[in-house]
Amino acid sequence: MATATTYVAVQWLENYHIVIALDWQWTALLEVIAIALSLYIALTLPAWYSVHTSPVKRLLMSYQAPERKQWLKIIMPVVAIIALIVWYSDNWTLTVMVVGTLAACLFGLVLLTWCVLGLGKWGLSKRAQLFGFALYLMQQRIYVKGAQIIALGLSLTLLLLSLRITQDVTNILEQLTYKDQGNVVISQVTNTEQQALEEFLTQYQGQINHIAPFQYAQLTHINQVKLNETGLQPSESSARLERPIRLHWQANVPSNNEIVLGSWQSDQVFKANQWPVSIESEVFEDMQFKLGDVLQMRMGKQSVELLVAAKHDFVSGGSNTTFWFVRHSNHAVSNVETFYMGDAQLSDEALANLGQVWQVHPSMRMMSVDTMLADIRFYMNFLIMIVVIYSVFIALLTNLLLAAAISVHQKQDKARNGLLTVFGIDKTKQKLLIFYEWAIITLLPALVATLCVYLSIASFYKYELAMPYQANFFCCVNAGSSDGFNDSNHRYCDVSQAVKVTNTGATRRAVIFC
Repeated sequence: MATATTYVAVQWLENYHIVIALDWQWTALLEVIAIALSLYIALTLPAWYSVHTSPVKRLLMSYQAPERKQWLKIIMPVVAIIALIVWYSDNWTLTVMVVGTLAACLFGLVLLTWCVLGLGKWGLSKRAQLFGFALYLMQQRIYVKGAQIIALGLSLTLLLLSLRITQDVTNILEQLTYKDQGNVVISQVTNTEQQALEEFLTQYQGQINHIAPFQYAQLTHINQVKLNETGLQPSESSARLERPIRLHWQANVPSNNEIVLGSWQSDQVFKANQWPVSIESEVFEDMQFKLGDVLQMRMGKQSVELLVAAKHDFVSGGSNTTFWFVRHSNHAVSNVETFYMGDAQLSDEALANLGQVWQVHPSMRMMSVDTMLADIRFYMNFLIMIVVIYSVFIALLTNLLLAAAISVHQKQDKARNGLLTVFGIDKTKQKLLIFYEWAIITLLPALVATLCVYLSIASFYKYELAMPYQANFFCCVNAGSSDGFNDSNHRYCDVSQAVKVTNTGATRRAVIFC
């Protein structure tokens, strides 16, 4: 089924001009099968242990082990989940966010379920006898009802978390305005092309707001170990570093960077043919760099070595362009071609006549901010479709869990309903009991899931994005206010992939990450 679904997904993606060529790797397939088998063994091991340690007579009598011997049933699923997280995670920030949210949801569900179901015994039945009786019945079957509530609560948490984040990002993109930073992104021009562009802009009353030099460099070794042999966890950073990156250089700390680890050095520290370099924080963490690491990069036909001397974050107030790797120097690497990137402000007339420059210099790379946003919105809509499919899958599994719980205990429920009829509870009250029961089963998970998702996203916005988060539980949850965007530490792989929003005063600005 997974293989067939993969082929269907590939064909579907072609409709969106996203072409993927499947390259089946049998070792990876065997690895997935081994993981699935390990999970199955971990989840069924408690049952086999019980069979192994129980005499045949007890097994024939449907013997139930004491609660003190049930520890294996709790430990093994937890161990399996932890092992799966450690094996697959490539972004610990998001992993901790999701797992922490689910753990908080689980704790909240257990606590709230115990408190609410206990109300039937603590006196609620004196004021609302039928409702209190429903709570009492649920408390007697707390394991069954608790499983239903927890399953529904965790599923709702995942659903809300996925849908909420995608909708928040979409809302941010719809509200973006760009001021004081140019309406055209210059992603790559040579010195000659830059001069031609400046002459063109002078003619049409335009200007280049900022320009930064860079040279292409391909990371090949880390501490004399080949990049593909380092054994690092797969991540966005490691995948991007398999291709050449833009290496910037500057003698002093750039105005839009802040050193958070190490120190900024100068050409005078240049020793043993190693230039000091500063690395952006998330790349630093993803690649598990340490101060003093030696990076070997291929630049043109030569190989250069860089010494990791600092880690930097982006800060607002300077240029809108920042780089993953900044070499501590005032000079470019010799015998390597230099390019420039930045942003420019073009009038409508200049945009209409921009083809004149491109005809003379066809290798010039530029993109309008509106075009970039259109591409981002396209992929966001595509992402929302994926999330909807994922949500349908979670909803299906949730219904299967609830149906399984009902089916397993159907005989006991029939016996209970028979006793209720014998004790004189009519059909109307029986229907009310069912209504109360399912109202509790659905409302408790919905309440806890909403609260956990709100706290999780609010924390993520505050500590990771440095943005305020304002929730409207009756309509939708919107991120930030009209003038509340601050800078963050997030970054993107390439100039053509994304923009980031920062705030200077009350003006929003797009920040390009390279």
